Amino acid sequence: MRVKSHPSEKPQQPAFLQAIDATLRTIERRTQLYRNLIITVSIVSLGSLISAGIMRNTMLLFGLFLNLLLCGWYLMRDSRQVRYWQQRILQLCQRDDFEIATWGKRLLGFRHVPPQSLKAMLATLPQGFRDPRLSVDEKQALALNLNRAGRRQEWKTGASTLFLFITLVSLTLGIVYAALPFLLTATLTALLWAGLR
Repeated sequence: MRVKSHPSEKPQQPAFLQAIDATLRTIERRTQLYRNLIITVSIVSLGSLISAGIMRNTMLLFGLFLNLLLCGWYLMRDSRQVRYWQQRILQLCQRDDFEIATWGKRLLGFRHVPPQSLKAMLATLPQGFRDPRLSVDEKQALALNLNRAGRRQEWKTGASTLFLFITLVSLTLGIVYAALPFLLTATLTALLWAGLR
């Protein structure tokens, strides 16, 4: 007796097509993140400059330091998008119908895909996954280590951005007001920032 498949069930896409879809979506999200960064930085910069000119208050120029936090936020979000993409591609690599080297070369031939962005993304994938001698467990271990390294880098980016922001603001306030506490704060956070690099 034949068992009929449920009409709502859809056949699974080949790994090759799933990898293409994941890559295109990631590039689209990264592009949107970059556009949002440019727009936000422009608004903050113009707002700080115009308000400082109208109010004749140079302290309003401190709003320009917010751009540093915005850039750090962008780098963290962008890195996270790439990390999610890495895990998806490495997951597909464990299937028999997917060969990462061939897929990468064919994807680079797509005209509507930014070649430089794609090459940079492909370069983040571990070379060990291209070795057919690796077992599934070994590939899973490589993917796990890559994910952990990506998380650590995101944390370092966020912490470094915050320390640098505090350092610049404290140093500027210390110089303007000749205040020792601000200068000490700037020195401490600068040391913490240097330690994370």
